[in-house]
Amino acid sequence: MACHLSILLLLATSWKAPAQESDPTENDSIREELQELRSEVDDLRAWKQEQQDAATGQDGGSRFKFPGSIGLTISGEIRIREEFRRHVYSPQDPDGNERSDLTRMRTRLRFDFEVSDHLDAIVELQDARILGSEGSPIADSEGLDLKRAEIIIADLFGLPAELELGRFVMFYGKQRVIGHLEWFDQGRTFDGFRIKTHGDSWYADFFGARINDLGTSDEDDSDLIGLYAGTKELMKGFDLEGYILHARDQRDGTSETGAPGETGFTTFGGRWFGTCGGLDYETEIMFQTGEVFDDDLTAFGGVAAVGYKFEDCSMTPRLGFEIDYATGDRNPTDGETEQLQLLFPTNHIYYGRADLAALSNLWGFRTSLAFHPGETVRVALDHYHFSLQDEEGPWVNAGGATIRPGSRGASRHLGEEVDLTVWWDALDHLEIELGVNAFFGGGFTDDTGRQRDALFSYVQAHVKF
Repeated sequence: MACHLSILLLLATSWKAPAQESDPTENDSIREELQELRSEVDDLRAWKQEQQDAATGQDGGSRFKFPGSIGLTISGEIRIREEFRRHVYSPQDPDGNERSDLTRMRTRLRFDFEVSDHLDAIVELQDARILGSEGSPIADSEGLDLKRAEIIIADLFGLPAELELGRFVMFYGKQRVIGHLEWFDQGRTFDGFRIKTHGDSWYADFFGARINDLGTSDEDDSDLIGLYAGTKELMKGFDLEGYILHARDQRDGTSETGAPGETGFTTFGGRWFGTCGGLDYETEIMFQTGEVFDDDLTAFGGVAAVGYKFEDCSMTPRLGFEIDYATGDRNPTDGETEQLQLLFPTNHIYYGRADLAALSNLWGFRTSLAFHPGETVRVALDHYHFSLQDEEGPWVNAGGATIRPGSRGASRHLGEEVDLTVWWDALDHLEIELGVNAFFGGGFTDDTGRQRDALFSYVQAHVKF
């Protein structure tokens, strides 16, 4: 075949028409023959290239196919944050005695592959560390982690549905029940599956995630399964969301009566939100029922928020008000609990950036003012008034951990917090964030231990590329 190809190439490239005049009909016939000859040469060249590709592993089915040929997008980020803490209460330091400063750094590198028309894949690597924690400039004790690794199948069974499998990021609504927690160095990811479907004016996600599988048997597992659905532009300025979330933890804990028990409860919730001119509003309520370490659980929570942006004013200020409510445990020894349980929220942006409160055993009142003093600068000033819904229930932080247990007869006034936050788009892809957050202890901190005024401040540089 190679010999035939060489002969045909030689004929096609060396043949010349006769110098003498010839009949036009004969010339047309010669041209047609020459075109057929060149077509055959092209076919032979294509055949030869296919053989070479097959021999070197470069054909379409080869495992050595270059990633760029299936569509590859590379992105990433570097975030560095210097933090200063003084007398910030914590479960390890409930009296707020400690002072500290440290520098956190998070690095991510993400690869998005378009494998085919209906198949995508995402791989994201992450390193999170406290600078200097390795103890030496030549130490190498830290390591990379897998932030995301997921397969995405579109148009599932020919329907407007998408299937995600693996490790993925998931957040909904205002993230009061399920959030990405990006303030935290590692952020939050879920290992499991998610089916996403939608119509012109609605969407619905069904998902399941394995939260813990560290034990040697199924008796140590913990899981989350849920349905989250909502509308898209249902009516002008008005939309709805609803969810059913079931959390199960088979690891034994100690109940209020001292008996061991497992946890399993369901959260039912709904959210109404929208805008009307410069006005924005939101209402979210939730109800929980089930068991927490074998104690019967019945709990409620809710949020109501409203804001108004003055578009015609200089710096376009927005003034907002918010009320937060969540039940606490009236009697911590009766085998029943009314304390609203935290799922996987991003509490940092709602209940004070010092992270000293959460939507659990809480009465919270927030007043906020945000404005733009320049095209690249945004400023937010927030005031929070915190009280416990029940003084016998515990004071929990943004992560749901108990800072101090409740105390009968103690004041419910937990404290006041004032936050100042500034965001500056210093350069393309570079954001500088500055925060100063002061917490002033109230009657509860005075009645149940040492009272201190806490200060948390930070400066952060964040590059995305």
